Amino acid sequence: MGNYAVTGVAIALASPAAHAAPTKDPADLTGTWTLEERSSDDPVRVLNGEHGRGDRVVSGVTIFGFPVGSLPRQENAPSDGENEQALGGVEHVFEATYRLRIRRDADATEIRYGNDPAITYRDGVKTERDGATARAQWQGGMFTVEHTIADGSHVRERYWVDARSGDLQWTVNLTRRKGSVDVERNFYRVPDAKP
Repeated sequence: MGNYAVTGVAIALASPAAHAAPTKDPADLTGTWTLEERSSDDPVRVLNGEHGRGDRVVSGVTIFGFPVGSLPRQENAPSDGENEQALGGVEHVFEATYRLRIRRDADATEIRYGNDPAITYRDGVKTERDGATARAQWQGGMFTVEHTIADGSHVRERYWVDARSGDLQWTVNLTRRKGSVDVERNFYRVPDAKP
């Protein structure tokens, strides 16, 4: 009986340690990702009321009062100037972004959009950037960033890795007083690249 008692104690002590050991998240976003254009929305076209899936965007195109060159406009689309207003703090969401670099350290997630400086989000911590507030959190393998813009608009970014394809999905919802738009983008992982 003494051996059984010792074995039972050893199992009891080992069980919490096994549960406390960290496991690698299967939905790890860390890495360098390249846009799959054919299965992704063009954010400029979506904002102008078009579907935009698979259409190429000229590099460097931005919106909301930043240099845009010549934005395509839908014929007979009303122009109330709303898309030309600056929505500071979320420019990266609506730019032509062909590459993402994501790194995760402890409670922070750093995302570099193209060649722009990286943005660091701390889990559950409210931050302010260019007039917008943001709060990021992880839930069930999905990284979500909620932005509130100075004009009252709301932007929700979601990042996750599709279990079947291994591709990074990035969806954005912009909600304004006159409605909302959704942008979906698909990125594939660059092999052996360091973030």
